[in-house]
Amino acid sequence: MTDIMMNPSEIYALRNTNLLELPSTMMDIISTMQLTPVAQTYTKKPAYRKHTFSAPTVGTWRSDTITQYKKLDLKAADPEFGSIMSLCNKVSTATVGFAASEIVKIIRSRDQDFRLKVVAMMFDRGVSMPFFSKLIANLFELLHRDIPEIKEDLHFSCSIDIFNKMFDMGDTIVCPSSMDSDYDDKLCQWTKKKEIRRGFGMIVTELHIRNLVDEDIIVGAMKMASDELIDLVKKPVALSIGETVDQLVTLLFETCKIIITRYGKEHPIVKLLADTTKTILSIPKPGAPCLGMRSKFKLEDIQKL
Repeated sequence: MTDIMMNPSEIYALRNTNLLELPSTMMDIISTMQLTPVAQTYTKKPAYRKHTFSAPTVGTWRSDTITQYKKLDLKAADPEFGSIMSLCNKVSTATVGFAASEIVKIIRSRDQDFRLKVVAMMFDRGVSMPFFSKLIANLFELLHRDIPEIKEDLHFSCSIDIFNKMFDMGDTIVCPSSMDSDYDDKLCQWTKKKEIRRGFGMIVTELHIRNLVDEDIIVGAMKMASDELIDLVKKPVALSIGETVDQLVTLLFETCKIIITRYGKEHPIVKLLADTTKTILSIPKPGAPCLGMRSKFKLEDIQKL
């Protein structure tokens, strides 16, 4: 059969052509149909979001396992967990390969709860001791080669919600006065909280540059921290809020510095933090009473990176 090609003019000319009548059976069917008004519908284009962040589902086995991890002295209760802690305490650049191979052997002989507790313990070390974060990230990278599930555990640990629960970051401790009777204890607690916020940013960033934490996770975490910072600087003056602002600014600064060094200024986090600093610095002083000069200078430093 030869294909018949028609141009638009020929097709349009057919509008006046006598059409064939429909069969009587078809006409009977149409006559029984009832017209019902239907609302006009429009096809919506799907909203495009380059970065999405889904918080872990509350009540998952990981949440339950982390709760147990915080309540128990696993080093004393589980000799194999204690062995892994000892390996992490003694690990160095020269011994990281050996430590990883030994930890893999133990994890493979245990269940997923044990694996998550080990990941939580190592992540805790990386957060609590920022100077240790790069070495811990290297250790995680070696473990992930043999145990791919490590990445899922890290995504869980790196969420802001779990971070706040693991490190009790709900309450902010302000820098104590030298006149306080328990000044030394309060000063230690204040310093620890401040280091934990900075350590979190450093370990998550080190994990990201090793492809152990996806871009969506770190961008989501930094987005939550940025939104919290923008909200806090507008609050009425309070020592606890001012301290939290300083800690969040330090977290964003340290993260931005590492990301620029590794990826350059085109990384989404750099753009996100640049927009955050621009937004905050554009707020008139009366509208941002909790933005101290130290934090303001740090925000300006982010723009200069």
